[in-house]
Amino acid sequence: MVPKPTMSNESPAETNTTSRGLSGGREFWQTTTPFDPSQTLDSWQTRYEQGKALRGQTPRESHAAWSPASNRTDPVATVLASNAGREESLVPLRMGRMAASPFAFLRGAAAVMAGDLSHTPVSGPQVHIDGDAHINNFGLYGTPQRDVVIEPFEFWGWACGALLARTHARTGDIVRIAGYIGNSDTFATALAGFAEAYGDQTEHDHAALVTAIGKERVEALQEES
Repeated sequence: MVPKPTMSNESPAETNTTSRGLSGGREFWQTTTPFDPSQTLDSWQTRYEQGKALRGQTPRESHAAWSPASNRTDPVATVLASNAGREESLVPLRMGRMAASPFAFLRGAAAVMAGDLSHTPVSGPQVHIDGDAHINNFGLYGTPQRDVVIEPFEFWGWACGALLARTHARTGDIVRIAGYIGNSDTFATALAGFAEAYGDQTEHDHAALVTAIGKERVEALQEES
């Protein structure tokens, strides 16, 4: 049963969101204050320009770069730590499946990727993401203010009721995100570059897991084909 969300004692959020996302403050959907459906937003033109201005502090091209952090945790150690709390008898099967290919490793190494992404450039707008964060699991939805937001389809997997409604109402602003991305191929090209570089990193991480299994550092169960 999902507990009923508690309300904050903070003062109500401001009703105008102009430039708060640019100055490092929080927009209304990033706060814990009670949600006010009558709260007005800036025009879409203003919010688009706010998103576009974010390119000055975080150029879109900067997302193409990838290099592991100097203090990056051993990916195999991260994977082993993520086994905590799992059904112990199934952990060797999980390790065997992750060792099958770099892609299989990537599917099971969410904790590794989360740690890596925490060191990458931050554009500013925040979105609520869970589950399989690929493009087919996202959709466009309307807010109580008749605005459009982007949300994943699979957020019902962990939240429901009042918590779900609060999360849905406070998700990121697609107009600001659109302003940041723009109409050119700049952002897409940057992400393609990152994907290629991170793919190489995943191959190295997968190889490290296979080596650890070979040295009996990690117990793995290979399924019969």
